[in-house]
Amino acid sequence: MNSLTNESFNLLERVCMRRIDIPNQEKVYVGKVIEFSRKQNNFTIDAIIDGICSKQTYYKLQKEPLSESEYYDQLLERVGLFYDYDSQNPISLDGLWNAFCEQEWSLFDQEIQGLKEQIMNPDVYQYVLSGAIQCIEQKQDIAYAKQLLPLLHDDLKEIVSYFVLWKIYESYVQYKEDVSYLSLKTEINQCQYLFLLIKNEQYYDASVLCEKLLQSTKGKNHDLARIAKLFLLLAIQPEDFVTQCEWIQKNEQLTADSFHAYELLYVTGIFYYKQENYKKAWSYFIQLKDIPQFHIPVLLFLYHMETITSYVLDKHPIPDTTEKDMKVLLTSYEMKYKGDSLQELEKYLWTECRKVIQCFYPPELAQKIIQDELFWIAQQTGNKSRYYQFNKIDYSINT
Repeated sequence: MNSLTNESFNLLERVCMRRIDIPNQEKVYVGKVIEFSRKQNNFTIDAIIDGICSKQTYYKLQKEPLSESEYYDQLLERVGLFYDYDSQNPISLDGLWNAFCEQEWSLFDQEIQGLKEQIMNPDVYQYVLSGAIQCIEQKQDIAYAKQLLPLLHDDLKEIVSYFVLWKIYESYVQYKEDVSYLSLKTEINQCQYLFLLIKNEQYYDASVLCEKLLQSTKGKNHDLARIAKLFLLLAIQPEDFVTQCEWIQKNEQLTADSFHAYELLYVTGIFYYKQENYKKAWSYFIQLKDIPQFHIPVLLFLYHMETITSYVLDKHPIPDTTEKDMKVLLTSYEMKYKGDSLQELEKYLWTECRKVIQCFYPPELAQKIIQDELFWIAQQTGNKSRYYQFNKIDYSINT
């Protein structure tokens, strides 16, 4: 067979393999993607169906397959998408899933970058995958993720749910809305949900889930459940915290320099910080000041302890952060270390910092930081009126 015949045969093979219609089992999914894209682009239904089909047909194709693929093709074109009839090899997510389950985050990031490089054209499936990656990279809000999740297959839905949980946890307000739209099948997601329950002060549900996970998990997820129990004890049974912490240090094999080992240092530091045992709190926090995941809150607590103890740091960097509460409180220390006037600093603490008390977790720590900084200013100026005024207000409710 000569080369020309080979080329003709290969072309014929590709033509024969090319799908000429959207498979029926995919049509409802494609219809839902069209509706999702319409909403994201703020198109009206009338605008995208004009000259193509009726509203009745548009609603129908999201519930059952239509025989005419032309409807799908034309509607996809209206929202800037297409169905790839030639694609026979969907992008594999096996590497991403394995990295997620093993919590190998460096490898996970590499997999994400590899997937982004493979997304070349806005076909139906790559469009949805691109949206999932945006959620993973925290480039979309929770409302977007809530609409996208029903379009994801089980593994990708589980992965995106983890990062939505993380986004909710990192938000500076308590989030007690229903999260049933998330997938919590994996132990890693259940652990992440446990931390959210604790932050939201849903302690009964948190206790039940924590004990379940302590019984069922192994490895990294078991470490997470152990750390979560410490946060739970910190909130509801602080008298048992030290005993539990010592038990973990003696019996659990946390890998040195691992995230969970740092978490143990952090929660222990928080315990002593709340107990106002600043000597021990300082000794734990100082070990974390250069660890990226803990850098921002740890610096805030260290700067506060400089005000009320004899401990001194040799440098006072002010890290950039998008977290509103941290940004506002750290700005007050930036003003202090730059030498802004005491009057300006007091005004900022009063007008700006007080606003974020309820955004901070736990809020009583933010209250204590502001209170001590106002007292420090009062000691310098001899005027305690603002300090006394601050102490008269009930900060258990929004100010």
